[in-house]
Amino acid sequence: MRIICDTNAWYKIGAKGLPSLPTGSRLIGTYCSLEELTSTNNLVGGPSRKEAAENAIRSFIRVCKGQRQEYFFHPWDFIKWKDNDIVPYNPLEHFKSLFLFLSAIANGDSVSNEFKDYVNATNARYSLWVDFYTENGKEIHARLNDKNRRRNHLKEDSTFLNRDHTSFFVGVATVPGCKEAIAQANGMIPNLCMGISNTFNWDELELFQGVLGVWHNEIETGAVTSIEVNDFHDLHNMVYVSPGDKYWTEDGLWKRRIEKAGLTEYLFSPEVTDK
Repeated sequence: MRIICDTNAWYKIGAKGLPSLPTGSRLIGTYCSLEELTSTNNLVGGPSRKEAAENAIRSFIRVCKGQRQEYFFHPWDFIKWKDNDIVPYNPLEHFKSLFLFLSAIANGDSVSNEFKDYVNATNARYSLWVDFYTENGKEIHARLNDKNRRRNHLKEDSTFLNRDHTSFFVGVATVPGCKEAIAQANGMIPNLCMGISNTFNWDELELFQGVLGVWHNEIETGAVTSIEVNDFHDLHNMVYVSPGDKYWTEDGLWKRRIEKAGLTEYLFSPEVTDK
């Protein structure tokens, strides 16, 4: 059994040690955690924050050594790979600089003066995603201006709309010419940019799609009013979870969203041992 870890799980392992795992199971690290650990401001924070980040990085490196490389695909590339079985790149080479950075930090190096510039550049890559959900959320929330409308909206089945949103962002990331087509589409989504095929087995993304639906509803009804880059990582880390896997997160908010989606069978509750 695979146990896909949220980034906060690596922090817990760094602080408390490895948990007791079911026989035959393995903890899995992902690209989302790789990117969060290499761009965390904890590395330039106070001594306790810096130490926590360094211990999380050491735990990530130690536990993830030798795991299947596809979990280090960017989440949109991972979905595309699930769809067409074509390996887009060797992640250990493609993201070599990130792995080298983690190794350097694990060995006691400190970040350079340019680190904050790197963090800002990393976050800027997700501006399209953040802006898309911020603006769409505001637009829909403005239409749901009374309790009855909000109640009826929550009853609507948004499964296919959520799939279209996912397919669009996979297309933006993986389909040549998509970004240029968007620029000429006057606010419409070109068919070219639907990056997932009609034959894709969406059951493979059951956890991600279920929680995405809950999160969408929270944005559209005003329960969530601010969207940040870390929301991308928290949400898309679930892309790597397939039926039969477990998911380990220490974030109570995302746990509640998983529960609200009716998918608690995916949650892993660790029993932490001593270091």
